[in-house]
Amino acid sequence: MVSDPPRGGGGGPRARGGGGGGGAPPPPPRTGARIDWAGVGLLTGGVLALTLVGSWGGTAYGWTSPQVLGAAAVAVVALARFVRVERRAVEPLIPPALFRHRAVTEALVLGFLLGGLMLVLVGYLPQYLQFVQGASPTTGGLLLVPLMLGMIGAQLVTARLTARGGSGRHHPLLGSAVALAGTLLLLTLGTDTPQLLASALTVVAGAGIGLVMQSTLLATMAAVPPRDMGAAMGSVMLFRTIGGSLGMAALGAVYTARLSSSLSGGPGADAAGPTADGLTPAAVDHLPAQAAEAVRTAVTTGLHGTLLGAAAIAAAAVVVAALARRAAPAPAGDRAPEPAPADLG
Repeated sequence: MVSDPPRGGGGGPRARGGGGGGGAPPPPPRTGARIDWAGVGLLTGGVLALTLVGSWGGTAYGWTSPQVLGAAAVAVVALARFVRVERRAVEPLIPPALFRHRAVTEALVLGFLLGGLMLVLVGYLPQYLQFVQGASPTTGGLLLVPLMLGMIGAQLVTARLTARGGSGRHHPLLGSAVALAGTLLLLTLGTDTPQLLASALTVVAGAGIGLVMQSTLLATMAAVPPRDMGAAMGSVMLFRTIGGSLGMAALGAVYTARLSSSLSGGPGADAAGPTADGLTPAAVDHLPAQAAEAVRTAVTTGLHGTLLGAAAIAAAAVVVAALARRAAPAPAGDRAPEPAPADLG
């Protein structure tokens, strides 16, 4: 009698994943990442020095003072060295190859500009709402809800249109123009502007900022290969953060200078001091009527100076978006079809 062969043919060792059968392949070898410490240090130092230039210049020190000029020199040297290091780094913090994509370069520049515009509005409009409109800190934050709703609404609409097959080439230019118009519209704010109207006017600038940020982010995702997408997204967010920090520092100096200049010769000078140090909304309520009105006028004057700087940022974004749109190649659907080859047969 012939016995039955053992089940699971092929033998135990081979069936467990030796050389031939259906076993799982061995896991790939793990490789350690190499952190670009030199790039991190140089970029941090350069951005910090630039922030000091914006915050010191014209307030703590004069623009030609050794402190400001020294910080500017450190920023230039550190950022120039950062560019050289990134070109030679094995795993650079910001891969130079990203700048070969026009969409990524546009997103970085516009993110830098619009990041500054957004943080300036978020940072200094509450000052106006509290000092001039008499809103509490909580109410001042709530009055900026239209600005946030404009940003979120524009982002959702842009994403929906892009998902339906829209090219979105004109969105950065349109959004920059809307942001410029919204910033100029805020220049109409005065000491007698109704509180709800002042809140509602912020929606226009918010819509423009949201349209630019979302459209450039989607264009970046579509332009880079998957292996570079993380670095591209991180670079866009980094440039937005740097632009916001520098915008707050530089235009904050403008705000403080105009506020102090307006107070120094007015009836509110004795109560607020020439630089308005320690001035709070609660303190304004206890000032005499003439001094309180002088403080409200000075705050509005400082806000207008900041908004003029923000409008200049938005105008620069319009120029960048217009140049990028002119230089961008037409989509495949817009190009003229190539002639069919001649029939030789």
